[in-house]
Amino acid sequence: QANLWFLFSSLLAIQALIDFGFSPTFTRFVAYCRTEQKAGQSQAMPIRNLGTTTITSASVIATMRHIYNRVGIFAFAVAATAGSLAVAGPIGQLDEPQGGWAAWAVIAVAGSIGLRSGMYSTYMQGAEHIALYRRWEILIGIVSASVGCVILIAGGGLLEIVVSTQIGVLVNAWVNRKLAISVSSPEEWSHRPIVDRSVMDAVWPAAWRSGIGVLMTAGVIQGTGVMYAQLSSPEESAPYLLALRLIQTIRTFSIVPFYTRLPNLAKQYAEGRMDRIVEIARVGMNRTNWMLLAGVLGMGFFGEALMELINSKTPFVAPAIWGMLGLAILVERVGAMHLQLYSTTNHVVWHIANGVSGIIMLTAIPFAYERFGVLGFPLGILIGYVTFYVPYSMRLSYRCLLYTSDAA
Repeated sequence: QANLWFLFSSLLAIQALIDFGFSPTFTRFVAYCRTEQKAGQSQAMPIRNLGTTTITSASVIATMRHIYNRVGIFAFAVAATAGSLAVAGPIGQLDEPQGGWAAWAVIAVAGSIGLRSGMYSTYMQGAEHIALYRRWEILIGIVSASVGCVILIAGGGLLEIVVSTQIGVLVNAWVNRKLAISVSSPEEWSHRPIVDRSVMDAVWPAAWRSGIGVLMTAGVIQGTGVMYAQLSSPEESAPYLLALRLIQTIRTFSIVPFYTRLPNLAKQYAEGRMDRIVEIARVGMNRTNWMLLAGVLGMGFFGEALMELINSKTPFVAPAIWGMLGLAILVERVGAMHLQLYSTTNHVVWHIANGVSGIIMLTAIPFAYERFGVLGFPLGILIGYVTFYVPYSMRLSYRCLLYTSDAA
């Protein structure tokens, strides 16, 4: 059951990739709208694929709703087909497979609804109301985790835990909807969810590049856990799946100092304030790198003791595997932040940066796995990031900032 729980977490992370890069793209466009709506102010820098075309918040919201309605439906279809194939083997090893299938059905439905509701958090990120919805997210998460603990103490199993956590997902989706409408003009959300062609023409080139890029790297990372779950016993795969979950949690916490600044960076770019962009980005990058390093080292030193303290049936992963995975994520963050910084121009090249790196990973992982076993997964990931992703991304951001600063 623990192995299946961690596998569900990996599949949910993969399901989130069906967003296909629309979230960061729409976040930037909401920020661009806020710049344009300032009285008497126009964009100082041209936005790629947009030029001097004026876009409104209402047109962005209508297009976003149209797209995310279809993203939710597609996410459910993928979960019901490919996702079911991925969990079939591990579910078959349960004493009561029916409970496992019921749990997966709940996740497929609630996860799809949660993914569709991502448009509300995307809007609030672009409108720089990040703290507002994150506070509610934390509160709902604490309540959901507390209920889960009570269920476990009362003797509940996998299905009960899944139901309680997914109720939290649905509540969070409802709250985000209320918050997004409250911080904007209600009329903007009352229009039919139809595509505004000028918005779509500007959004789509950036979105599909972002989606392909994320799929080729984050998809590969989470895919290694799904693959290992098929190749090994639950006792072998559970520690690695747990490590992926822990490293994802540490990564999520650490990116806050930089990623919460992205809407502001997009505004600063539209206003042509390149020196200000450099200053904000440098501080955010440094804080993110230090937080990530502290999290990786802290869990590396105390992870095994923490597992013993809570009497975990799943042991902490081997130190060599954790160290290699942590190093890969540290290197990835460096490249990702430079790539995000360059993307404020709306010239998105994630399909190149992540695509080439993903191909390198897919080429290296089979050889590394054959030679080093499960250690080969993070080693192959690291090779992809070091050989192309980081140098390519850093080169783009430095050239962009130096060129535009000199021109200004």
